[in-house]
Amino acid sequence: MRHSTEKRWINVVRYQDDVLGVIRRKEDLLATEEPLEIRVQVAESDPQSVGTLMRTPGNDFELAVGFLISEGILEFRPSEIIRTIRYCGIDGSVEQDYNIVTIRLNDEVSLPRSRETLISSSCGICGTETIDQLMQGIEKIHISEVFGARVITESLSTVRRRQKIFEATGGVHAFAICDNAGKALDLREDVGRHNAFDKVVGARYLAGMFDSSKVYGVISGRIAFELVQKSIRLRIGLLVGVGAPTNLAVELANDAGITLCGFAGSKGMNVYSYPERIDLKS
Repeated sequence: MRHSTEKRWINVVRYQDDVLGVIRRKEDLLATEEPLEIRVQVAESDPQSVGTLMRTPGNDFELAVGFLISEGILEFRPSEIIRTIRYCGIDGSVEQDYNIVTIRLNDEVSLPRSRETLISSSCGICGTETIDQLMQGIEKIHISEVFGARVITESLSTVRRRQKIFEATGGVHAFAICDNAGKALDLREDVGRHNAFDKVVGARYLAGMFDSSKVYGVISGRIAFELVQKSIRLRIGLLVGVGAPTNLAVELANDAGITLCGFAGSKGMNVYSYPERIDLKS
């Protein structure tokens, strides 16, 4: 199996009183970034490639399933449509490289045209044709749950403590699902924010956890359009980020019925949509 971190020898340069100090060599731990090709096989047909992601190895099956849900190939609801998930060798070779995952489905589904570009670790929507294509199938979220403001801000430190790969490398993002008491139920890390998100989506799907009405999402870093889109697929009504949202993320959150919070930290947060879901007394 591939590892999520890799050791490398590096040169360290330090300044002392504005004077170049000693250059020394040390062993450093880097976050791993490798491609993952996702293939879908419908019934007995030949597998079809639906995308290649740049990701941090680990939880690859969850990532593949979460990606299919984010792409609208699978729906986030109970289903017996998945037969098997497996790693594949290249061209039937004996050697396994763990960078190709094939998901075999039961029923005939309409597969999208494979993306023509490599999907980088920084953007989850590169290679798609239009914003309108991404907006298809959006259904507004209606939940009555209210979340405590202090519970949300205090949960950020809990999420931060569980970011083991980030602690070791400083080079990955995280996405977590928290309950209304602030407990992090699921957390995944990846070099790409959208990958970390998809890993959690896939984990919850495979575990049969489809009720998202009493949970909220926490993302490290900024909140862009595609992260709100993924929240819609997951059917969560509250998304919290430690960074800034984009204008399009806020517009989509307003249209989709999602409470969007940015710049979240121990001192508070900004609420950009549906503030009535935030309880200031708890």
